[in-house]
Amino acid sequence: MGGIPTTSDGQVIADPYGTVYEDLYAAGECAWVSVHGANRLSTNSLVDLVVFGSRAGQHMERFVRDADFVPVPGDADDEIRSRIELILSGGGTHGENIRTEMESVMMEKVGIYRTESEMSSAVESISKLRERYAQVRTQDTRGEYNTDLLACKTLVKDVASGDGDTISVEPLGNLPVERDLMVRQSDFFEKYRSVKPFLISEQEFVEKERLQSPEQQAEFDNATKCILCAACYSACPVISEKNPSFLGPAAIVQTARFLDDNRDTGFEERLPSLDNKNGVWPCENHFQCTVVCPRGIKVTKLINLTKQKIKKYRKQRGEHIHDGSA
Repeated sequence: MGGIPTTSDGQVIADPYGTVYEDLYAAGECAWVSVHGANRLSTNSLVDLVVFGSRAGQHMERFVRDADFVPVPGDADDEIRSRIELILSGGGTHGENIRTEMESVMMEKVGIYRTESEMSSAVESISKLRERYAQVRTQDTRGEYNTDLLACKTLVKDVASGDGDTISVEPLGNLPVERDLMVRQSDFFEKYRSVKPFLISEQEFVEKERLQSPEQQAEFDNATKCILCAACYSACPVISEKNPSFLGPAAIVQTARFLDDNRDTGFEERLPSLDNKNGVWPCENHFQCTVVCPRGIKVTKLINLTKQKIKKYRKQRGEHIHDGSA
């Protein structure tokens, strides 16, 4: 998924000819293993971590077992220490500002659907951010437990600012716990698969693809941000308190992504999974799914829009919705 090219064993590739760094590895989200279409969206984490992360770990183990230690000069850390001291000196640009701007540029101009002009504009914007990055300084100047240096979306200082405050780290809710923080997600993905989260289209296409305008793509762009993290499913009070069989917000977001796609014609095929007492209707608009979504998806809105589409469809045919009330 990432931008560091590697072999299938996690060794970093140095050049276009396949030369590898014998003692440098990359694995997980930062690594780029060319695995056809599997290296995309919600499948990438499983492939990168479970398959190639495991191969990289095994290869590293074999390498370390036989490798000799390389002499390290006494001043090897001087440059890094100087950089850290500079960052901790205060003033300058806050790194969070650059991160937020970079995220915005990448989402708006280098998304799934992109144009040459947008990508050129993105390159120019990122170049300017790179220049500003040289002036990044932290507002927190402590050397230890520096909240500005924590690579987190939510900083500890923002949720536990008082003396004696504690933070509990728990596994995802509404899913069976296997061990520690590990949960079994089979039910979550079974519901996800039930809505047929892929393009279903009977439309003819021009040459090799079905053309779509940027305006048409914008209709469902918000839903494409879903990474199947299950945060919305975990936070849903309907699943935890009333109906464990509820389809859940993540699956409905995946449905909305395709129902709003002008190329898709699969509404009726998905309808049985949506229009039933455990489909879209148990949602009570608690908005917890929207609040916890790390990608800023308007989950509750998409659920309600899906309900409206079903109601309109049934009304046009003189039918009732199947919410279990009759």
